[in-house]
Amino acid sequence: DGPPNSGCLDSSSSSTDSSHVSKEEFIAYAQTRMEYSDAFVILPDDVWNSFDEDGDDSLSVTEFMSAVSAFDDGKIKGTPWLVYSLQETEYLTGFYVNDESSSSSNDEYLAIALAPNADTTMPNSNSLWQTWYENMTATFSSFSLASPDSSADDDGGPVTLGVTDAPETASAFIPLVARTSANAVQIVFDEDAESTKTSGFDALLSTYFPSTVADQTVRATEQIDDVVHVFEVTDQGNDTPQSEKKYPIKHLGNAGDEIKDNTVVTVSGIVRFPGSRTQDVVCGLPYATINAYKKICSLKGECEYEEATEYTADSLGYFEVSVTPGESILFAASYDTHDLCYAGTSLEDECDEAGVALTLSLSSSTTEDVSAYVELDAIVGGEYMVFYDFTARTVDVGLYAGACGTSYSNYEMLITPANGCGAAVTVSHTDINGWTREDASDLTSNVRYWPYAAMDYYIQLDDAPTLEDMVASSFDNNKQDATCTASGSDILSYFRDRDLLVRTLGFLESESETAQYQFHGMLCALPTISDDSRFSSSNTFASIADGETCIELDSNSAATTLELYHLIGLDQSSLGVSENKYVKLEIFEAHSTDTNTIEYCSTFSSSSNADLSVSIKVTNDVLTEDPCHSTKVAGSECYLDTVDTGTGYVQFGESTATEEESSSTTTDVDSSSTTT
Repeated sequence: DGPPNSGCLDSSSSSTDSSHVSKEEFIAYAQTRMEYSDAFVILPDDVWNSFDEDGDDSLSVTEFMSAVSAFDDGKIKGTPWLVYSLQETEYLTGFYVNDESSSSSNDEYLAIALAPNADTTMPNSNSLWQTWYENMTATFSSFSLASPDSSADDDGGPVTLGVTDAPETASAFIPLVARTSANAVQIVFDEDAESTKTSGFDALLSTYFPSTVADQTVRATEQIDDVVHVFEVTDQGNDTPQSEKKYPIKHLGNAGDEIKDNTVVTVSGIVRFPGSRTQDVVCGLPYATINAYKKICSLKGECEYEEATEYTADSLGYFEVSVTPGESILFAASYDTHDLCYAGTSLEDECDEAGVALTLSLSSSTTEDVSAYVELDAIVGGEYMVFYDFTARTVDVGLYAGACGTSYSNYEMLITPANGCGAAVTVSHTDINGWTREDASDLTSNVRYWPYAAMDYYIQLDDAPTLEDMVASSFDNNKQDATCTASGSDILSYFRDRDLLVRTLGFLESESETAQYQFHGMLCALPTISDDSRFSSSNTFASIADGETCIELDSNSAATTLELYHLIGLDQSSLGVSENKYVKLEIFEAHSTDTNTIEYCSTFSSSSNADLSVSIKVTNDVLTEDPCHSTKVAGSECYLDTVDTGTGYVQFGESTATEEESSSTTTDVDSSSTTT
């Protein structure tokens, strides 16, 4: 029960042959044409094979353009399926569908299927869902996600989709809901859908599964193992050999003995996250530690506890413990770096802080402190315990202008639980900025408290602003003469091409995570030249056209690119040529972070990206004996890599200043050396 799972697109694929389109790239293309931003796309074999005419498992340009035409003509459509949270099958049998709708016109409208899953791991990316589908078709040759013909199987159970095994034969199942073939609907992959993206599950549910007809429930028989009483021997489960005693009794006599009942009963519970952090889905803390301390009291009422027996919750946070009836046991839950508390006996019970720590006196003459605990007295079996995990984590997440920490606006992130528990959620930059800062007094900090559970998540940059308005003429006046090189791709493609579009946030183990999407876009260089070291008068150093060797001083002459400030040496014509020249070279990235806002960044190192660097190649065309002459192979001494983050100026050689005497020197910013 609870809100169902949505998904995210895993489109960070690349092809070694750019002239062919892989299956992953085809799915990514289909995703861009669909209006639902967080829906999965599964590609059936028959659709793929209809375009892969040569059977090489990739599409040539001709084959792909044929598919594009089919998209444009509306011939490729998708059948919508709702995906609900994975459920375990332990103790469940006899699944059936119960129609709770009040209208008789709803017959055969919806179909519910329970797809078997080998374990409790939910597919959480588009590629994993495609793999899941291909495994299903390999295991069950008749498996199909086409609209079912009826709302239930012949015996009233969920539709099988061609699966021959009952749901309870697998350890878990994934509930799937679709409209029947009689009321089928298909989604068109509209080429203009990129501008009309909407949240997948909620929009899909309200549009194609209205509440007036979507009121069906899957039910099953839950049969917990019977309690078999055993006497005089240790309880080993249902196969425990029973003991036998024989007593001779004389006529009119009597005899007797004490028979000890060693039967065990079960108590159970869950260590879960608050529903407010998991979209109201019950999500458990996997593999939490449950320590059981048996309480022993003397006739004087003095009590102590035995050494703990340790148990481990399962992958969904549930646990069961077998105990002897009548015993009193204190149960304490824990997980390293997590904050837990005892909530109560119902899933609706809550707590948000640990109770007062209790120090237990153990029979081994030692003590042990517990905080999240509950003591069950005179256990009869069937008791239930609910522990809450209210752990707070911190994160630095956002789309940033290079390594300077300045955030972009108008972007969106898609957050998906890695364990498949709970729905995916799309958050905007405004949402992220609204998360509570770890240090409320530091308004420049981007480290904030994670508003969701301390589980593992996948986060994906889902939408980003365009770069079409980024031109040097829009720069500040003192930077408009810069020479710039664009990144060559849009922001999403920049991260996709580097396999950085989807990141993992491991909050289950890590107290703090980082998902800094540092975009390195337009890289610019601005050289300035002056006759004095104080740059009281300076010029933007422009390149000289090939073949120009003279300066035309006559105002009536044609303009030249060779200017007086280019010259250096002894001047006998009183034109004012200087013997010394001083050069500043400013290197910066330009980012259009918001409407009519340009940010400049000269930071080329990052604690979160050890590969980030910048390389500036310096050559000259005058001194042939110089190792950096343009006719020679440039050595390491011809490359500079130190840029002052405050001014953006390059440090030349071993100097401590940012300007250096030069002679006919040209600089080239090697943008290919700026790596992320």
